Amino acid sequence: MATLNHTSTAAESAFTVRPQTVRSRAIRSADRSFASGLIEQTLKPWIEADVGRWNAAAMDRHIGSRCAEGRWRVLMVAGERIGLVSVEESARELRVEQLFITPQWQRHGIGRQLIQSCQARSRRRRKPLRLSVLHSNPARHFYRRCGFVEESRNRTSRKLVWFPN
Repeated sequence: MATLNHTSTAAESAFTVRPQTVRSRAIRSADRSFASGLIEQTLKPWIEADVGRWNAAAMDRHIGSRCAEGRWRVLMVAGERIGLVSVEESARELRVEQLFITPQWQRHGIGRQLIQSCQARSRRRRKPLRLSVLHSNPARHFYRRCGFVEESRNRTSRKLVWFPN
């Protein structure tokens, strides 16, 4: 399994994944097609299974607004874009809004280390860490292995939570 060490600057975050370094930067308009392709590749099957159909136009609008807001971070290794992440913090909680890793970079420990970094932040802030996952998305098993428990569910997704000790 890869090891991920987190350091942070205002402009960029870096994670060391032996032997590579995963960096994150704010999303740019030039990343829109990457984001669209990644989300379609990693989310479309689960949307179709749980919602019923993939709405490309609605997803494109969603991606466009997220790019404009700049709330997503692009994950990169040696200049190659490998994923997207978004973590939001409110007065009551931290929330993993998005976590997408390209299939060729999945199972390298990157997602686990990102979640562990969020859990450490949650522990320091003494706030629960929450996220949602579609019922059919196998990532739900990954989140359970990371210590998340189901808090509630609706027709399409499960709301998971991790509480700091």
